[in-house]
Amino acid sequence: MKSPKVAAKSLASYAPVASEDATCQYTPGPWFRDGVYIETAGGIQGDHIATVPPALPEWQANAVLIAAAPELANALRALLTAQQALNDTGYDIAACQQNDRAEAAAVALLARLDGTATGEPESAPLSGEG
Repeated sequence: MKSPKVAAKSLASYAPVASEDATCQYTPGPWFRDGVYIETAGGIQGDHIATVPPALPEWQANAVLIAAAPELANALRALLTAQQALNDTGYDIAACQQNDRAEAAAVALLARLDGTATGEPESAPLSGEG
């Protein structure tokens, strides 16, 4: 079954920009969760991205979701790129394989976010407990 065509929009428009202002870009990933803190891998402890208040019962899930933001953006870009390749090539085998890989990566990322993944690589950014 063919997927619906993506609206004719340049993939460049999906660049990592947080707003219309090109100077407002997010901090590149990966981001890691260290207890209530979300940090980058840089420096001794990394650059601080956010603090998740532990007052809410779902604070740990919120921290995992925030830490995954760069991965989520990359997964969306990969899916859009794969969909565009399908549209551009008329669903040739290489484009279908690219789409399958992007879809599998997105499903695996969602499983990690939902806590239903059966195994994670040792270096998985979302596994950081603090």
